Amino acid sequence: QRRRISSELESILANVGDGQPHLTHYLLLAVGRLGQPHGIEAIGTFFDSSEMIVHLGCLRGLASSPDLETARQLIPQVIEHLDNPHWQVQIEAAITLGHLGRPENLEVVEALAGTIDPTASDHRDVVWNAAVALARLGDERGLDFVIEVLLNRKALSRLSAKVAGPGSIDAMSSPQQDRVMTTT
Repeated sequence: QRRRISSELESILANVGDGQPHLTHYLLLAVGRLGQPHGIEAIGTFFDSSEMIVHLGCLRGLASSPDLETARQLIPQVIEHLDNPHWQVQIEAAITLGHLGRPENLEVVEALAGTIDPTASDHRDVVWNAAVALARLGDERGLDFVIEVLLNRKALSRLSAKVAGPGSIDAMSSPQQDRVMTTT
């Protein structure tokens, strides 16, 4: 039944116009969750979209697929999205690599390690999600970042309350620190 539903959704995806990016996003997510190999391949064809929301659908569809082996074939395209101009896509790419990657996949590990450098992104959530993904893969650099920054109230208290761009003079409040620590 999954195969039939996935085929029907893929057919709808093939006929959805460029003017419906939100519908495309949800169809990509549904196709990914069904986890059929042909559906995963179909997701890969949408990475060339000009719409940010479609890229998010591709990444979320891959991350939620029960067929990780097939989804892993698209890791090179996911890695490319760590450099996407939209920070939301960069975050989702890091999360997706955390789901799809394996500790022995050096291409994934090194791509994520390059992203945890705070100078690699203007948005701290990109760096933080890359560190969590790297930690999920058992890499010491990600584990160290999570322990030394994300789970360290003293380190968090020295960070700017501002999420992106140049730091502000306002430090993170205790509730902001709590949010970071409980969601890590």
